[in-house]
Amino acid sequence: MKKIAMVAYTDYVSDARCKYEAEALASNGDLVDFFSILNNESQESFEQINGVNIYRLKIVRYFGGNKFNYLLSYLTFFFKIFFKMSFFHFEKDYDCVHINNIPDFLVFSSLIPKISGSKIILDLHDSMPNTFTAKFDVTKEHWLIRLITFQTVLCCKFADLVITVHEPIKEEFVSYGIPAQKIRCILNCATQEVFHYLPKTRTDDSFQLIYHGAIAERLGIDLLAIAVKKLSVKIPKLKLIVYGGGEFVEDFSQMIKELEIENFVEFHPGYIPYEKLPPIIAEADLGIVPTKEEKGSELMLPVKLLEYAAMRKAIVCSKIYTVTKYFDDKMILFFEPQNSDDLAEKILYLYENSDEREKYSFGVQKFNEEYSGEKEKEKYRQMVYELIGK
Repeated sequence: MKKIAMVAYTDYVSDARCKYEAEALASNGDLVDFFSILNNESQESFEQINGVNIYRLKIVRYFGGNKFNYLLSYLTFFFKIFFKMSFFHFEKDYDCVHINNIPDFLVFSSLIPKISGSKIILDLHDSMPNTFTAKFDVTKEHWLIRLITFQTVLCCKFADLVITVHEPIKEEFVSYGIPAQKIRCILNCATQEVFHYLPKTRTDDSFQLIYHGAIAERLGIDLLAIAVKKLSVKIPKLKLIVYGGGEFVEDFSQMIKELEIENFVEFHPGYIPYEKLPPIIAEADLGIVPTKEEKGSELMLPVKLLEYAAMRKAIVCSKIYTVTKYFDDKMILFFEPQNSDDLAEKILYLYENSDEREKYSFGVQKFNEEYSGEKEKEKYRQMVYELIGK
């Protein structure tokens, strides 16, 4: 039995990648301690889920646009994790510590385990330079982005192994000067045990769209609201179902009121455990992924897209660079990024053509045949064992 510590500035139960990596090891008999944030007061500070020990630290996760508040929240979590994990390491002597970004510098919270011989994995879910270029609307030459890029490179040098979410973002990290041979890819694929085809059970004749995950302007949720407004006169029984949380929740709620589409949108603010998503997704006619093509987003392969694909949903998705590396126009219906008119037209087209919806729901199987959460879990497990010498 190997002993592994994992860290993430997120809510464990709502992060599919964190869960399937942790459970990939726990299901094989390894001890896995996962340190995360306490998302709300209803959660326990300690809980065991599918063999994974969850330790939650009380901290307010910041979603706004203030640079100082972001840094303060990150640093607070960093120091809490540093002391708690170091204390646990003296007792358990971890073989490996797996750090999930953002932020990248969380990897230095594993300093004590590293000094005593533990192997360190840095899991780059996102590129911090790209993410904050978009979030703060600055160029890559801005001093802050240069500083963030420098810390990313430093963090990767500190780690024994770097893993990330797909090949295009790996190429981005290599461009920073990180050796390609040090970086491995694990896609955020949905596991078939959770996300698989389920038939619709509802009997009404509404036309349902589903969007779940982060509620952020850069992810195009505002475009979707505008498209729903345009479609409300053409699809009388249209219903957009939204689940998620984030920095744009209040603005999105306000948009719904201002656009007078309250009767067409069912918004559930806040994140829910991803195991509860499949029955919700199953009832939808279309999965919508409206990510904008702007600074930071070109390297995104949205998790919601992979989950809709695993459930064989017809999908309308913006045509951004990374998505086109894994999907073609026979698998999903693309629309022009940032174009709410084109988004509305594509939704209307699939509303009026049920045979086309069926075609895309089968077409996406090509992706599922090549990639799956089960394959990625096994790949991850072997990476860890290779690193620690099991």
